[in-house]
Amino acid sequence: MVGKIKEILEREGYSKLYQRLVISFIILTLILILFLGYYFFFYEKACANEECFKKAFDKCNRVNFLKDNEQALWLYQITGREKGAKCKVKVTLMMLKQGTIENQKLEGSFMICNVIRDNALNSEGDLSSCKGLLKEKMQEIIIQRMHNYILKNVGEIKEEFNQP
Repeated sequence: MVGKIKEILEREGYSKLYQRLVISFIILTLILILFLGYYFFFYEKACANEECFKKAFDKCNRVNFLKDNEQALWLYQITGREKGAKCKVKVTLMMLKQGTIENQKLEGSFMICNVIRDNALNSEGDLSSCKGLLKEKMQEIIIQRMHNYILKNVGEIKEEFNQP
């Protein structure tokens, strides 16, 4: 593209200085367009606290936030708006602090949630609005635990069903 512009300017008889200025302007314009494209489509601000995240969540602004609690370290990334009053949030389990060995296979997995704006930091608790590998793995563990509980307590469960 720059070569064609240079060729056109040479044909028209413009000076070398003018040609360099035009080419420099075009290159700077392309760099500016690339920078603005990155800023508006890929840049995420990092929030240091929950208040910053909630403010950004109210507007569905692109931010990320590390939520550290006793059980786990979660990474929340607001990636955009969804239909209605929902934000699209990518939830990643970065590190599990408590739990069994079977739960450790959840680390590094993520899910995408379409969260109603008043539920900003509870998307890992409400799986109905989410989809992804993290959700599937969490559901597998829950189902397995329920299965084990039923097998372990089948006698007690049978007695409760037999009572009038």
